[in-house]
Amino acid sequence: MREFRITIEDSFKTGIRQDTRGKLGEPTLESATNVKPSKYGLIRCSTVTARYSTSQLTAAGITTNYPFPALFLVGAEKILLDGTKAYSAESTPVAITTYNITNTSSALDPLAGISWDFVDMNTAWLAVNSACAVLRTNLHNIAGSTFPDKYLVDSSHFPTTACFHRGRVIQGGWSANSNHPLYGALDTTSVMWSTIGGGDVFLPYLDSCPDYTLDTTWAQKLLDRNEGGVYHLAQLGVIHTALPLGKAVVLYGTNGVGILTLAGSPVPTYGYEDIHQIGIINQGAAAVGKGRQIFVSRDGKVYEINSEFSLRELGYEELVEEFNALESKQVMYDPLNNEFIITDGIAGFVLTDHGIGEQTHLSTSLSMSSGILYGIPVTSSTTDFDFVTTTLDMGLPMLKHVSMVEVGGSSLYSMEVSIYYRYAEGEGFVQTSWKPVNAQGWAHVGVTGKEFKIAVRGTLADTSIVKYINIAYKTPDKRALRGFYQAGRGT
Repeated sequence: MREFRITIEDSFKTGIRQDTRGKLGEPTLESATNVKPSKYGLIRCSTVTARYSTSQLTAAGITTNYPFPALFLVGAEKILLDGTKAYSAESTPVAITTYNITNTSSALDPLAGISWDFVDMNTAWLAVNSACAVLRTNLHNIAGSTFPDKYLVDSSHFPTTACFHRGRVIQGGWSANSNHPLYGALDTTSVMWSTIGGGDVFLPYLDSCPDYTLDTTWAQKLLDRNEGGVYHLAQLGVIHTALPLGKAVVLYGTNGVGILTLAGSPVPTYGYEDIHQIGIINQGAAAVGKGRQIFVSRDGKVYEINSEFSLRELGYEELVEEFNALESKQVMYDPLNNEFIITDGIAGFVLTDHGIGEQTHLSTSLSMSSGILYGIPVTSSTTDFDFVTTTLDMGLPMLKHVSMVEVGGSSLYSMEVSIYYRYAEGEGFVQTSWKPVNAQGWAHVGVTGKEFKIAVRGTLADTSIVKYINIAYKTPDKRALRGFYQAGRGT
């Protein structure tokens, strides 16, 4: 009986399928755990260097509870933000005492929100979430200033999101009753941008600080420069996230996505336009990387915005459905490997330039320092991996006998193969026992069915690549054959 072969190769360069509506028998991957796609094939997921040991976190009173603590290793101060506490993030985490901005002699811890946005301004910084703002101003260093040298918390007037963009700070999604002393009332649909290095970033908070008095002459000069401003974008709903991208800032709201575009005439300011009519569910469901942004929309799909501000639907709804709650989705960027991590702290997926894979080694946040990618891991790393193909029928609606499966690649160790099979569409799959892959790369399986899914598991090194699989099968069932091919002799 003649033996046939089917090869699956391209899917190892694209990872898990983008859509479940593919044709029966199209060779794609249903799952791929602890591997990610590359131009060569499936490779091991990257690991993150733990900034602190578990004992260091415990000694500081820090409990890992995704997405906290969040790590920010940029700028003059390295900061670790728990849900309700700020820490210096040097060699060991040290708690920072924070004070109420309305009474700077009274200590006040931050309030827990969804996730932290952090804006570094060298000797000053701003951190915001959906419940408060933590600010470190530089006012105490101004000659003759009596402003307190303290870290301040504002739990009454704060934005949900903030980012830095070409000398300005963008702040959006303000709490109720927020106010800017120059621009007036702010709300959840408001986005404000500062002047370029104008020192007005903290004005909405300092307006309620008894230790600060606004210099009206300086304020008038800010207004005369006309570089700062505010938009009220009711069409976006609550503004959850603001992220820079080239010459623009992308705003993600509950009801849509839009961009603030730089305008140079008649004065340096921002224009605005809508680009998507479906928004994101919460702060943190979008991230910016090298030349693109990735976000999870309220329709449960993953999208990309490129440097030309073109929107592309990537799909992956079946992966997003694995998360516990829509509100728990977070997207993080890995600057060392130029990848995005989409996770809820339990399930996680790594999106490369080529496609997507699942990973179980997760962190609460990622931050680069001195060329090292640091994080606060919530799960341990592993070298074990597995993948499963989508359903295959070899293009023949009859029984087939799969005899062997070859796993091709380089530096592959301790590999095993198992087959899911069934005799009719609609039936549940039955799984065979795991069969070892021999030194030549073949596993002898010997199973008959109409439809199959091929599963492979094993151990990967840093240099390992899974490039393809070959499936060898025969057709003992002749009912679907047509013509003289393989017909046999009559008697």
